[in-house]
Amino acid sequence: MSEKTERTISTASMTGFARHQASEGQLSWVWEAKSVNGKSADVRFRLPNGFEKLEAEIRGKASKAFSRGNIQLSLAVDRLETEQSLSVNRDLIQQLQDFCEENDGIRPSALSLLSIRGVIESAESQSAPSDLLTDETMASLLSSLDDTFSALSEARDDEGQRIGQVLGGLFTQVSELVEQAEALADTVPATVRARFEQQLTKLMTETPPVPEERIAQEIAILATKADIREELDRLRSHITAGFALLASPDPVGRKLDFLCQEFNREANTLCSKAADKKLTEVGLALKAVIDQIKEQVQNIE
Repeated sequence: MSEKTERTISTASMTGFARHQASEGQLSWVWEAKSVNGKSADVRFRLPNGFEKLEAEIRGKASKAFSRGNIQLSLAVDRLETEQSLSVNRDLIQQLQDFCEENDGIRPSALSLLSIRGVIESAESQSAPSDLLTDETMASLLSSLDDTFSALSEARDDEGQRIGQVLGGLFTQVSELVEQAEALADTVPATVRARFEQQLTKLMTETPPVPEERIAQEIAILATKADIREELDRLRSHITAGFALLASPDPVGRKLDFLCQEFNREANTLCSKAADKKLTEVGLALKAVIDQIKEQVQNIE
């Protein structure tokens, strides 16, 4: 029994989610990033009013972090709760005192004055969060964006590992089917000869006898046309290339997609050359596995 080979998987997916919360000065915020499949890198984001100045930095950081995938990014910003301060409206107090003395001759107590609406006012600032966006806060916002993208990249890597394991299993299935086709290929000449002789026997009553040398030539031509060894060699080469791509630390999604086309081309040729039902079944099984590979590859960065 052959020992199973451990293979390195370094593929990254294009799907993932990350959330990062931080604060600086009087602001707190939450970054959320979601990534899905895409032919190229496309970043779309939703920012609060007044934070549009972050757009260029966001695009630059995203392009450095990811080569493919549709990334949706959102930023939610709130003011931190601060201890509320109060102020006394002294002008209003003076007006009230003057009114009472002029009309009743009575000077009101401080407690009664303070109970009147408008005498005590909240000094809490009503400025918008964007008004509190200092250079320090901007730097902290962008630093936490780096953390968000790092977490998203880690999530994509984890998903890529899972998909890579699936692809590795599918490449192994292709390899096993190639071996089955190899065994059936050894029987191709005998199958072709039997079929040719069967057809020739039906014609013998209506045509002159065919020389044995001519029969051998025709069988050789048919056997050559039905020979699938070249396709099997190329399939083995593609399997080796597939495992090498799975181990590459670079983005390989497009290369794997092209490799699927090559796999499919060889499987189609094998089916067209199949000299018997069993080999056709192997060819169709190959095409089914290759379709599964192509489906998984769509998720690879």
